Amino acid sequence: MIFGPYCAPTSIAVQIMESTAEEKDVLPQESAANLTPVFVYGTLCAVPLLAWALMGDASQTDAVKKLIRPARVEGFARYGIKSCDYPAAVKCDGSEIRGYLVTFTNSSQRKKLDDFEGEIYSPTHLTAQVLNQNGEPSSQCVDAEIYLWNGSLENLTMEPWDLEGFIEERLEDWLDLFDGMELVG
Repeated sequence: MIFGPYCAPTSIAVQIMESTAEEKDVLPQESAANLTPVFVYGTLCAVPLLAWALMGDASQTDAVKKLIRPARVEGFARYGIKSCDYPAAVKCDGSEIRGYLVTFTNSSQRKKLDDFEGEIYSPTHLTAQVLNQNGEPSSQCVDAEIYLWNGSLENLTMEPWDLEGFIEERLEDWLDLFDGMELVG
């Protein structure tokens, strides 16, 4: 389903529309120490959008910056998806993707990311390498998950996806689309 010209994940709208206030209160919370970090590489690298997804408020960027670290993963490539604003990650020897390693304060935040990504992406275990202040690989590697593209490769542009282009041209439209909505986790 397409929301305007930006092809937003359908699971977002479904989760928002189907959720109730009662669901928010009954979800079990688990220790953040038990939650596997997630490597994000696409639209969620736009910190205001990540803040909206995790906290329900795009202005909570300072809080979200405490949960993320620049990182990279090797053996994967990030491509655009035809007629969509967001990318797909696929296995690709000799390639790397740079993004953020997201740690969670509660299980609700992880569920919100799962719902945001939807069924077209599959959480897959990998090792992410944390980047230092200069953007160079550090010696710190972290067991994490990545949302890999689960759709047809024919839907990919096979062109690298551009985060800066998304931020400059589409981010405000996405934030306007989700204004007043909140993912339930």
